[in-house]
Amino acid sequence: MKRKFLTDPLIRDKLEKMNPGKDADKLTREFYERKKKLCLLTLGAGTLLGIFLFFSEQANGRIEEDGTIRRADYGGEALRIPASVETYDQKAGEVTIEVSALHYTKEELPVLFAEAFSYLKSEMAGNNESLSRVTEDLVFPASYGEDGVEYAYLSSDYSLVDTQGRVHNESLKEEREVTIEVTMYYGDVSEKKDVTVTVCPLVLTAEEKFLKELNDSLKKEDADSIGSEVYTLPQTVGEKEVVFREKKEHASILLFILTAICTVAFYKGMDRDLDKSFAERQRKLLFAYPDFTGKLALLTGAGMSVTGALRKIARDGAARGPTPLYEELEIYVRSLDNGMLEERALENFSLRVALPQYRKCCGLIATNVKKGSVNLGVLLEQEAEDAFVAHQSSIRKLGEEAGTKLLLPMVMMLGVVMVLIMVPAFLNYQV
Repeated sequence: MKRKFLTDPLIRDKLEKMNPGKDADKLTREFYERKKKLCLLTLGAGTLLGIFLFFSEQANGRIEEDGTIRRADYGGEALRIPASVETYDQKAGEVTIEVSALHYTKEELPVLFAEAFSYLKSEMAGNNESLSRVTEDLVFPASYGEDGVEYAYLSSDYSLVDTQGRVHNESLKEEREVTIEVTMYYGDVSEKKDVTVTVCPLVLTAEEKFLKELNDSLKKEDADSIGSEVYTLPQTVGEKEVVFREKKEHASILLFILTAICTVAFYKGMDRDLDKSFAERQRKLLFAYPDFTGKLALLTGAGMSVTGALRKIARDGAARGPTPLYEELEIYVRSLDNGMLEERALENFSLRVALPQYRKCCGLIATNVKKGSVNLGVLLEQEAEDAFVAHQSSIRKLGEEAGTKLLLPMVMMLGVVMVLIMVPAFLNYQV
């Protein structure tokens, strides 16, 4: 005997409506079996994960079994360990244990300061040959490794060496010694050391020396003639004669280049605009063709002559507003009024329109005018039907092209949405 399920009637009713013709009891039983399996799978996975996490937390605890806590290394951050406290006669309490990182003892500090000072002297020279011959900027480290030793600097002559290690020896004529006082700090303990560096005059190449003398000469002339209306350029620098030529901006050449580029761009742009306008005109003519042939077939079928039908179509179109087709028909009508033969007017009309559909229709009309045709109405009706089918196909094709053009913007929008979703998720995960 099968065991009867205790089910929700609403669920059974929904399953029955969603699966007409099937056994509702069987569907309900399968639904609850799937639900039970999913719940058991979730419960089992969560239990296993919880057990694994429990043992992992126990294994990674920072309080050892013997009641000791391992400090962070030198220069590390202090530990904050939440813990509970129990005694035999009191209730459990909670406390946060703060354990500072490793620090050097007072006995170890002299060795640490000696290592920090040795490191400083090895780095301070930078690109110079040595501290006894300094011509370029010095290197002043801010700290020593990760041990927490920090440096502060004082200079005996800031005009030569500042606290950033920059060397100012541009005007120096002879070597001079500068004492750098270094204070090393470790927490509240500090130690001072002196480093003596010898700043040497700047060594210039022949070209750099000439440019320096030239600049000095120009500044001297400016200072000497400050009250004069005329500034006279020096004719010699040292033992060399100099000639000054003003460097002028060649903005005119740039303007000529831009003018040429703009001219070519406008030339090509006008051609492109013309092509677009022509393509738009041809598109309008093509879309007007089914309506044109339909009206022509209707009017000729009602007993009106082809010429009369074309005249009426032109008049009706002119009343509704200018379009490429009705403008061409007006030209056709004016040509007839001016005495042009109907065959010639039709030929000119088809040449101006320059579409094979109109050329075919004009050919049928010209044949009727020249030789006569009793089946012209039938031919025009068939042409109107074919034009309507072709028009539907063209519209369907344009719709597919529009959908394709919208694909790229949709993908870009999807990318923006993904960034807006994923970036906050990653940031929260990192936190």
